[in-house]
Formats: sequence, C-alpha cells, structure tokens
Amino acid sequence: MEERSTYEISDYGNVDLSRAKDLDIDLVPTNDTSTQWRPMYSSMVYGRAKDVNNNGHWSIAEVSTHAEFLHPASIGFSPCPTAVEKLQTWNTNQFNRYVDGLTAAGNTYHDIGMLWAARLLSPTGLFASENADASASKPTSRHLIFMTDGQTEPFDISYGAYGLEPLSQRRWREGSALTLTQTVEKRFAFACEEAKKKRITVWLIAFGTTVNPIMSQCAGPGRSFSASNAGELQTAFLTISKSIGSLRLSE
Repeated sequence: MEERSTYEISDYGNVDLSRAKDLDIDLVPTNDTSTQWRPMYSSMVYGRAKDVNNNGHWSIAEVSTHAEFLHPASIGFSPCPTAVEKLQTWNTNQFNRYVDGLTAAGNTYHDIGMLWAARLLSPTGLFASENADASASKPTSRHLIFMTDGQTEPFDISYGAYGLEPLSQRRWREGSALTLTQTVEKRFAFACEEAKKKRITVWLIAFGTTVNPIMSQCAGPGRSFSASNAGELQTAFLTISKSIGSLRLSE
C-alpha cells in the first residue's frame, strides 16, 4: 500500500508532522484521508512518458501516444512484500517458517522498514492496546533489531510506498535539492530518532554489506554489526541477546 500524506522536506531538523503524517509513528488514522494509507495499483501504473526501454522523459502532463510506456510491475520494480507479523510469542518452528517465507525483491528502502518497525513497537501508537508499557513506574524494555543486506538503493522507475516518485512527487522530484537516495536516508535517520524517543533501543546488522555512518549513528555506539556470513550473523545476534540480558539484570 502507499503511505499516507507527506511533503518534500528541506529541513530535517524541523519536520512538520502535521504535514508529514507518514513520519508520525504514533498517528492513528481517522476519517481524515490524509491520515490513511492508500491502495497500490501496480497493474495500472505506468511511467509516463518513458518507453519500455526506459528511454524518454518523465511527464506530469497528460500525453497522447500509441507507444507503450514503462510498466514497473512488469520488470520487477513494484514488488509486494511479505505480510508483516505483529508482536507475539513464537516458538522456534513458527519463527523459522516465517523467516524462511520471506522473499527479497525490489530495491532497498531503509526508511519504510524503520517506520513500520517503530509503529509496531511504540507503546503509544497504532498498537498501544496490545503493547503498552506493563507498568507506568517501570516501562517495558523495547529492542528493535534492524537488519539489512544492502545500502540504500532506490530507483526512480520503482513504484512503491510513495508512488512512482518522479510523477507522484510526494516527497521527492527531479531537481530536488537532495537526491532520491539522500531523501530515503534522511527519512530513515528521522524515523530512527523518533523510535528512540519511545525508549526503543535500536540495534543494526549489515549482512553482506558495510555499516555506513547513517546506520551507525542510528544504532549508537556498540550497537551496530557487520556480518559477511552465517557464522558472523549468528555471533552478532548472540552478542545482542547477551547485551539485552545484561540490561535486564542491571535494571
């Protein structure tokens, strides 16, 4: 589905959440359509006026032609991700079935992953009735492990949570001061800080890629890891689990 209303942000130190409703991780939808998510119409969206070989130019204006425009869904640039699961207790078999069912497809957008992780974990947002703090005097310990297998890699020909970006122009457009990659990274960093405001400890694992400065700053000192194989990945998770256990004992 497409994200709710937002705007092209020039100053990420002064974000207007009354306009960037997508970045308000606690906002519960109302009858106001700007607070609601929107359906994606992958089969119906074409890249006006780019041809099937990605030649041509983007056109906001209506175009009359007999040519066939670029169709993101037909070339693998409009994938539908695996359905997310809410917070719950899983046994090993249930967890393994879910993880084994995940399929990597499309491009790498760290911002949307961080947004949904923060929404799921926040004690005062969409799922407050299910995961509010157990006690006001002793808030629940919350940990978010963000794992990625690549650097931020958006494409302008992708149709995703913010539409077909050069045409939808919801958060970025050709000629913007920031590149599309910079826009996604700035939004990722903002969402990460919003998560930490909810007393969520963020851990980050870069699997098969490097931890860049934005990732490192998001997680904070000692909470980011790089793993190049299964053994190193297991070590990273063991280190995190031991650290979480130590935090609980100290509290």
